[in-house]
Amino acid sequence: MPPKKIRVSVSIKPNKLKVSPIRVTIQPTGEEVVWKCSGGRLDILFNKVTSPFGSPQMQAAADVDLPSGEPITTTAGPYPYTLVITPDDGGFPITVDPQVDIDDPGPPRNAGSRSSGSSSNRAKGKHRKAAKKKAGHRKRATKPHGPKKKR
Repeated sequence: MPPKKIRVSVSIKPNKLKVSPIRVTIQPTGEEVVWKCSGGRLDILFNKVTSPFGSPQMQAAADVDLPSGEPITTTAGPYPYTLVITPDDGGFPITVDPQVDIDDPGPPRNAGSRSSGSSSNRAKGKHRKAAKKKAGHRKRATKPHGPKKKR
């Protein structure tokens, strides 16, 4: 099954650059980022050591989809990168620093586990509550009674 495409659109017009969304979140499996830039060539630069994708550098001509591929890491967290957009009109390259977040899928679900509202968990909760209440009513032997004595 091909990965789900999470799109990032980049557009450049005279005196205006738009990156939407500037921060994108994907799952560690089954999803990929696809960038597309209208109005210029797109270069994407991740840190060579921490890149979440197979290639830390990617390039695409204007109006061409640039897929990242699925992440090669399952480590959740932010992955900043640099977008360099070179306008078609020959203007100076523009640099932006957006971010890709790899989402934490959480612990695996156990199909045989009970829900948190099961009767055994409720019973445990009642016992704990009763024990705390009982402990609160006990007098503490270490607590001094009366005024403090001066030495």
